[in-house]
Formats: sequence, C-alpha cells, structure tokens
Amino acid sequence: MKNCVNCQAQFTINDSEKNFYDQLKVPEPTCCPACRMQRRFAFRNERYMYHSKCAFSGKTIISLYDPKSPYVVYDYDTWWSEQWSGLSYGKDFDFSRSFFEQFQELRQAVPRMNMSNMNSVNSLFTNHAADNKNCYMLVACEKNEDCLYGKLVQSCKNCMDCNFIYECELCYECVSCYNCYCSAWIHDCHNCSNCYFSKELRGCNDCFGCFNLRNKKHCIFNKQYAEEEYKKIMREFDRGSFRQTENMKKTVSEQFARMIVRDVHQNKCENCTGDYIEQSKNCLNCFDTTKGQDSWYLTDALEPINCMDSCFIYYKPELCLETLSTLKLYDVLYSMYIYWCSHVMYSEYCYNSQNLFGCVGLKKNEYCILNKQYAPEEYEKLKSRIIEHMGETGEFGEFFPVKFSAFGYNETVAQEYFPMTKQQILERGWIWRDEEDKAAAYQGPKYDLPDLIDEIPIDITDKILTCEKTGKLYKIIPHELAFYKKMGLPIPRECPDYRHAARMKARNPRALWPRTCAKCGDEIWTSYSPDRTETVYCEKCYLGEVY
Repeated sequence: MKNCVNCQAQFTINDSEKNFYDQLKVPEPTCCPACRMQRRFAFRNERYMYHSKCAFSGKTIISLYDPKSPYVVYDYDTWWSEQWSGLSYGKDFDFSRSFFEQFQELRQAVPRMNMSNMNSVNSLFTNHAADNKNCYMLVACEKNEDCLYGKLVQSCKNCMDCNFIYECELCYECVSCYNCYCSAWIHDCHNCSNCYFSKELRGCNDCFGCFNLRNKKHCIFNKQYAEEEYKKIMREFDRGSFRQTENMKKTVSEQFARMIVRDVHQNKCENCTGDYIEQSKNCLNCFDTTKGQDSWYLTDALEPINCMDSCFIYYKPELCLETLSTLKLYDVLYSMYIYWCSHVMYSEYCYNSQNLFGCVGLKKNEYCILNKQYAPEEYEKLKSRIIEHMGETGEFGEFFPVKFSAFGYNETVAQEYFPMTKQQILERGWIWRDEEDKAAAYQGPKYDLPDLIDEIPIDITDKILTCEKTGKLYKIIPHELAFYKKMGLPIPRECPDYRHAARMKARNPRALWPRTCAKCGDEIWTSYSPDRTETVYCEKCYLGEVY
C-alpha cells in the first residue's frame, strides 16, 4: 500500500504492475492512478481556440495556444514543410540543472502546430481530427460529413451536439451510440432509428421515452402500441417546441434515475474491469478501450497491447507507459503527441522517429537528445547518464509537471474530469486562462427566441444570443439552423460549451466502486457510485432482465 504524494489517497500496485515496471526498468509511481490521469489530461486542449498569427509567415490562423503564451506556433502546412528543422534547436544537456527545466526551455523554443487537423475539407474548426468534410467544432473525430459540435464523433453524417457516437446519421444530442439514425436525446443505444428520449436500446425503431428494450418498435415509456396508435400519440407531441422538449427531458430523467442498469458497459471481454470496453482481454481499470490486451489504467485506447497509464492512444500502441495523444507506437514512455515512433522517452510532437530522449518537434530522426543528434553508442551512454541524473533529482518515472502545460488547466480535458476552481488551480502554481467577457462588451438588444422551430426566422443567424445557463454569448450558424429545421427540433437556449459539458456529465465518471448486484448479491465493480439511485445488476442478471 502506498500514499499518493499529491492527494494522499492510498493505492496499491499489484504484482503484474510491478512486473511491468521492472520490464521497462522504471520506478514505481508516486501518485495514485487518478492523479496520474489528471496530470496527463492537463496537457490536452481540445476545444479552446484563439485567433492568432503564424510565427513563420505572419498569416492569420486558428490556434489552440493563447497568443500571449510563450510558445512558437506555426500553421499546419508550414510545420510540415521543409522550411525548418527541429535539429536546429538542438542543445547539450546540462547536468547542473534539472531535466524538466531544460526540456521546458526546448518546448518553448521549438515550433508547434496550431492544431491537429489532417486531410479535411471545409472543416477549419476541428481538432485532433482527420478526413472530415463540412464539419464544425468537432474534436477527436474522423471520417465525418456535415457534423457540428461533438467529441469522439466517428464516421457519421449530419449529426450535431453528440459525444462518443459511431456510424450515425441525422442524430442530435446523442451520447455513446452506435449505428443510429434519425434520433435525438438518446444514450447508450445501438442500431436504432427514429428513437427519442431513450436509453439502453438495441435494435429498436420508433420508440419514445424507453429504456432497456431489445428489438422493439412503436413503444412509448416501454409500453407497446399498434403502429397507428403510436403515430397518433406522437403527433400530439411537438418535438419542435422548446417548452415541450424541456418538460420531457425532466420526465425521462426521473424515469432513468430509477431504471435497472448494468454494472458496466463491456462486450466480448475477458478479465476486464472498467467501462465501455470492447473485445478486450486482461484490461484493468480501463475506459473507452477497444481490442485491448494486458493493459492497465487506459482511457480512449484502440488496440493497445501491454500499455499502462495512457490516454488517447490509437492503432496498436505497444509497451507504452504514461503517454498522451499518440498513434502507432512501440516502447514509448512519458511522452505526448508522438506518432509512428519507437523507443522514445520524455518527448513531444515527434513523428516517424526512433531512439529519442527529451526531444520536441522532430520528423524522421533518430538517436537524438534535446534535439541534438548523436552516434548510437554515444546516444545510449548519454541517455543512461541523464536517467541516473533524473533519478537523483526525483524526476525519472514522473510525467511532466502540470505547471509546464502549454494550456490553462481550465482549457484542458483535466477540467472536464477533475474540475477545479481558479483559486485551487493558482494555489498549485498551475495556469488559469480567463475568458474574454464578451457579454459585458456587447450592448445589443436581447433576442427572445420563439418557442416553436417553425416560428424561428431565417435571420436568427444574424442575432447574438445569450446562454440562459452561463450568460455567455453564442450564435446559430446557417448550417446549424438548417439542421434544426430539417429535424424539426427547437433552437437550444444554451451555448455550445454548456451543451458539451452537459453531455459529458451524462456519462458515468471514469472511476469504479465496489457494490453488490441488486438481484443476486454478487460483488461487482461498477461506474455507478453507491449514492446513485439506479438499481445496479451484474452482467448475468441484467441480460436476464432485458432479454
């Protein structure tokens, strides 16, 4: 049993974890798993963007970095060009100083990309994104078309205000859904169409206010109706009315709070603990992990093998520890934004490289330390000396300190999962970014939205609206208005930031609690905390209930 140096909570390291650390020849962690996750999340800004200028060309760009921050930012095309080289920033290691201090100086000197947005068309405001067309304000998204406002939206069309959805079309305010069509306000639904205000449906069509149904159609609040009767009742509900939809949200929320739920979402898994795990084996305390093997403490992982303490890692990362936002890695430790690399430690924003230590912004390089090239034998000798030095300073085995993040803590994923106040953040010596108070500067008239979508005028896209929950200003863009009109849905009264936060809260936290199945009494680990009102069943009892 160990005590976390950050929060003082007790945590254990089991034998398999110890063997993993021994295999990598690194010390055991000093922080608990939650604090380690929080520390990594503090280095990932997904949604906060600034108007800025490329430090190379001077052209106007959209950037994740505050223009007042000390970082050098290039536009995407310039960063990838041959007009500069990361090796030109190489420096010798100074054994009289700490590694993190020297690495931070290198991070502030080497140019970084304004955003990560590859092969996209008319999708300027998308981040950690690739192969999108006509998309706006999406993050962690690929292969989408005509989608707006979402996170982890994959291979979707004409969807808006959705998080964690895959292969969906014409969906609105949907969370954790797969292959759904023409639906709104549904959570954890698979292969459904024309469903509204529902949760945990599989293979259902034309269902309203339902939960835990399998292969049903024409149901209202879990009651079966004939097709004509169902349609008649549905005509009495106008989902284009803001008032009616808000009242319905309250009704179904009360119903969902009393429903029977499965302890965790797992499918085709063996010896796994965690939530939203698919086709995995021996993955412990993992969340949103697909096709994983022999791994611990992962979030947002695709095909990981023998990895630990890593987030947003995709496409067969293997033998990785304390990594963040990576693609296709082997033997990468304590690093972030590393792509198609192997044998890398304590590095950032490197591509198609191997044998790096303490490097930033390298492309197709090898045997480098602090961006300086060495012969292989010289590299290994110097790396060993630096690791020994870091052991003496207490740095080796630790991820980068949060105070060195390029973003304000409140701009990062950490604030979503580990929210803190401005005072708490500043007391820890971390960065806080104050948002510009646009509402105070705006002197125009307040615009009162009509209740019905049919009454919304076309010129609403010229108006500045005020969020009813936060007071922030926001606008309805033409693409967005066309979607509401087509789907017959009301204009939201909350700004995009508030809507995103609400969707994130709709998912269970990435944490596990010991409980007993409410039916058979077996011990379970679940993402439903003991103070929740839902009735929690183990997998066997839940499946027996819904089938």
